[in-house]
Amino acid sequence: MPRRPDANTDADSLDHRLQVLRQKRKRNPRCGRGASDRLAFLHRTPALQTQLTANGGCATWSNLTVPGDYIVTEANANESNWFHSTSATSLIVFPASGGSETRTFGNYCTSPSGGLTLGFWSNKNGNKILTGSSAGNGTTLFANVVTLLNSCALVNANGSVHVFTNSYSAFKTWLLGANATNMAYMLSAQLATLKLDVNFNDLDGNAFDLCSNMTVNGLISAACDSMTGPGNQLTLSGNPSRPGQEMLKNCIDAINNNGAVVPVTPCPYTFPNPPAPCP
Repeated sequence: MPRRPDANTDADSLDHRLQVLRQKRKRNPRCGRGASDRLAFLHRTPALQTQLTANGGCATWSNLTVPGDYIVTEANANESNWFHSTSATSLIVFPASGGSETRTFGNYCTSPSGGLTLGFWSNKNGNKILTGSSAGNGTTLFANVVTLLNSCALVNANGSVHVFTNSYSAFKTWLLGANATNMAYMLSAQLATLKLDVNFNDLDGNAFDLCSNMTVNGLISAACDSMTGPGNQLTLSGNPSRPGQEMLKNCIDAINNNGAVVPVTPCPYTFPNPPAPCP
């Protein structure tokens, strides 16, 4: 299974390492891979120390009293669309001889996908984009739209592969006729919509979808692959391929309805000032 996105790793931005070093030990130059600040706490009763991870993605504490128990914590952002992908708090226990410890924290944010529904692509606004008609009543799909739609074996209600022509009317009828009696047909309609969103509405195919644990582009490929081969194009009730296709359909449907994804570029964030106390 593809890995969960720690700290919007597609943007290589927020891999934070918090280091606690013994007295006189040099700072480790290999810290985070990003350039964004995060707020970190080092707590030992009764003292509380706060640092930002700064451009290197690191915060380092040195000259600590040993033996000693220390709690290192990454703060919560004020914005509710930021999440920890790892535990936000870690205990470090130093013996009398001291030592060096590193803790890594992960984060990610979510934002609306920008997806448009199959209803959009079947109305006048979608028609304008797909046919070039300023009035939204065009009859002929652009050639690159036809090529895009035929790049995956999308299917009809009876499980036959649908071959798209340049007829906008035929495309609209096929799209709006979809239902889940044959799950592959419903998946096909949602997948066609997503492909149009990515290619003609600037939905970022590199964004990460938490529903499927894939990038949007990866989800498109997985959905297309799920309808390849005998038995996968007519997935009625009881077909073993149906549950997997339904999962993919639901994830795609959410994106097409502007559902949340993990963007490539990290979202804005702020921290409490003064910082909240450690848990």
